[in-house]
Amino acid sequence: MHVLDLCCGEGGAGEGYARAGFDVTGVDTYPMPRNPHRFVQGDAFEIGARLLTTGQFDLIHISPPCPRYSRVTPPRIRHTHVDLITRARKFCTSSGLPYVIENVPGAPLLNPQTLCGCMFPELNVYRPRLFETSFAWTPPRHKLHDRPVHYQYDKRKGSYGVPFNPVIHVAPVHGSNNVPVRYQRAAMGTPWMSRQGVVQAIPPAFTEYIAHQFLVERLG
Repeated sequence: MHVLDLCCGEGGAGEGYARAGFDVTGVDTYPMPRNPHRFVQGDAFEIGARLLTTGQFDLIHISPPCPRYSRVTPPRIRHTHVDLITRARKFCTSSGLPYVIENVPGAPLLNPQTLCGCMFPELNVYRPRLFETSFAWTPPRHKLHDRPVHYQYDKRKGSYGVPFNPVIHVAPVHGSNNVPVRYQRAAMGTPWMSRQGVVQAIPPAFTEYIAHQFLVERLG
């Protein structure tokens, strides 16, 4: 199976598909030298349309930039950012291929399912994300009581110290410069990424799970 990973960044989503056995081709506007998969630089929609003419892809994944809907974008300027969700949906549906659209909570996805790090015992970050798909799948249950203890980073000591409530705090990834990138990478399961890549990525565990669900639905 081949997946076209649009707006791929440093390959968080793509890595999940790769772990599920997919061949991954990523496309992004900017150079992504850390992306571990086949990569083409350029506009996601233009390059994506060109690649689809080869007929080699079985699935499209797209993670449109999310500043219009992200909670970290000041509400007064959200309207200044382009709505890429609608364009992404039109692109995917016109292709005729199965698709996955990923974005932040609050984005106007159709009948989305939510995945969160608390559903995956190997992750040490929450990072909830919405997924609109053209196929049926069932997310795992939340397992907050099974989460490992999180530790708050003590900048003065340069280490993690006092444990804190993982239900309240999102840690250790959310772009904080107080947290060494090695902890951010470990929390996400993305050891190859830069700090900026980690901030923008989703954990590969999310798309690995969806990929397996897709294969079950597709192949039986």
